[in-house]
Amino acid sequence: MIKPQELSRCFAMLMVLAACSSPTNTDGVRLRLEVESSVQVVDSIAVRAVVTNSTGRQLAIGSESSPPIVNVEVRRSDGRLVWNRVPPTAMIGGPPTTVRLVPEQEWVIPVVWRLVDDTGLRVQPGEYTMRAVLRLDGSQVRSQDARVVVTPS
Repeated sequence: MIKPQELSRCFAMLMVLAACSSPTNTDGVRLRLEVESSVQVVDSIAVRAVVTNSTGRQLAIGSESSPPIVNVEVRRSDGRLVWNRVPPTAMIGGPPTTVRLVPEQEWVIPVVWRLVDDTGLRVQPGEYTMRAVLRLDGSQVRSQDARVVVTPS
């Protein structure tokens, strides 16, 4: 298991930007996923979902009635959903809130996948795909997929 104090060092050594090509861009809101490319089955994966405001104006994400929701999905190589960062109805940061970003400002959402599925069982070694999804004003902004290889311990 990666200790919290080692996360930044691990990012520096193992980080692969999922956006090998340019990240998804919907109306100037970009979302990318930063994730380690390979881990052993006994480790955790430190992930960062990064929302960037490239609209050229101040951006408000979420409201009192519609909080900002960023979901990180993990899928097996056959496409079956294995794990969600948050259930589809959950929200980041507790009670409803609004995240305000000035132009080119980033909002970073740290996530740790403990290499378990949604039922809490340890995943098998193999190839997985991770994706971040931001729900924004009734639509979704998606990151590029990130390939993660879980190796045997």
